[in-house]
Amino acid sequence: MAIPLVTQFLSSAHSSSLYLMLSALLAVAAGLGPVLIWLWVWEHEDKHPEPAKLVIYAFIGGALGVFLALPLESLSSHIVTAIPLMILVWAAIEEAIKYSAAYITALWRAENDEPIDSMMYMITAALGFSAVENAFFIITPIIHDNFHLAVALGVNRFFGATVIHILASAAVGYALALGFHKAPARRTFYTALGLCTAIVLHAALDLSILYDVGGSEITSLYFIWIGVIALVLLFERVKRLRTT
Repeated sequence: MAIPLVTQFLSSAHSSSLYLMLSALLAVAAGLGPVLIWLWVWEHEDKHPEPAKLVIYAFIGGALGVFLALPLESLSSHIVTAIPLMILVWAAIEEAIKYSAAYITALWRAENDEPIDSMMYMITAALGFSAVENAFFIITPIIHDNFHLAVALGVNRFFGATVIHILASAAVGYALALGFHKAPARRTFYTALGLCTAIVLHAALDLSILYDVGGSEITSLYFIWIGVIALVLLFERVKRLRTT
């Protein structure tokens, strides 16, 4: 019932700029809502939640990162034409941007005082990135009054692309957690290792969906959700790391 009502409401403004504005707002809401669910889930993994302002900063930083990633990915697509390599380059761009967003907004601050905090800030930046990316995917079918497709895309990205962003950034966060008490040179090594792992993981999961490994998209989702289980286990391990 809700979808026809929304369609009827937006259609009444179809010829005006109000329609585009409402479509954009709806796309943002559709991209943001599911992501906030994931944020709530992972924030509850930390017994000592991060300061709300830093969570917001990291989320906004990740969201703004999309606007840097888009032109860089567009440029790289004119340089790299082989699809697998292009996916790898795009993954590298996105993981570097998400890490930079988390670092600029939160990771360098004194409030980042527990190993698990690094994972939380990385995941938060990833969710901000994913929220805007989801909105871009959803806005086109909304503008064309195809709300069923918009809902299908939203659900698909909630269980697919958004989780890939979470897993990849969590890999960086986990590496940062392991290097939390190490000397600067060792922390740099762990950061580089985490980023490389995230890039390979992100690209591999994207390619598994793109090439439909195993003959069914369900197979790709199995890989993704096995990753979620592994992430929960890593969270439990990081919680046991000493704070000082």
